[in-house]
Amino acid sequence: MALVFFSMEAAGIGFFVALWAASVVWTTRDAGRRCGHVSLRLGAPLLALLLPFVGAGLYALVKPCEERADVRARRLRTRFFESAVGGAAERCPECATELEPEFRCCPVCGERVRSTCGGCGQPVRTAWTTCPWCTKPVRQPAEDAAISEVA
Repeated sequence: MALVFFSMEAAGIGFFVALWAASVVWTTRDAGRRCGHVSLRLGAPLLALLLPFVGAGLYALVKPCEERADVRARRLRTRFFESAVGGAAERCPECATELEPEFRCCPVCGERVRSTCGGCGQPVRTAWTTCPWCTKPVRQPAEDAAISEVA
């Protein structure tokens, strides 16, 4: 009979030791995902190791709400939406330099980004086929050069 009680006692102790080890492992892995500072990533598992069950419980109460990867993703989404709503500046198609609205060519690589409409004189982008102000077709400089060579 004593053997049965001894084996039950050993199983109970083993269960609590395994549960304690699992709480330390959980705290270590979760702190690695959520905490940015090294002292927090090392201090939380140490607290769970030194204070069985209580350390993991304290960490669960004070841990950051978001994982570091989620924080990075949220910041990227916010930056993307701010640039989309804020009217991000036009960029050169060749070198991606930020362009001012009045530039006719890229100041870095010299790529032509705007020409003048023959109908109204407004600046139009080289990719446009029609002037949005006077609705006339836009002739590109390459077409002008080809026409002058033929004539």
